[in-house]
Amino acid sequence: MNAERRVRPRTGDDVSACVRVLEEVHRGDGYPVNRPARPGDWLSPSARLGARC
Repeated sequence: MNAERRVRPRTGDDVSACVRVLEEVHRGDGYPVNRPARPGDWLSPSARLGARC
């Protein structure tokens, strides 16, 4: 099976799914060690939105 993969910029609608994944990782692996009180803000600091490598 040859599935095509596409990477796109994250949108505001994606943040809730990212928060759910972060919660699963925290429960399973303990990361981040200090669970953020506002995980959506932790995942999307305003100073880093739109950053490129």
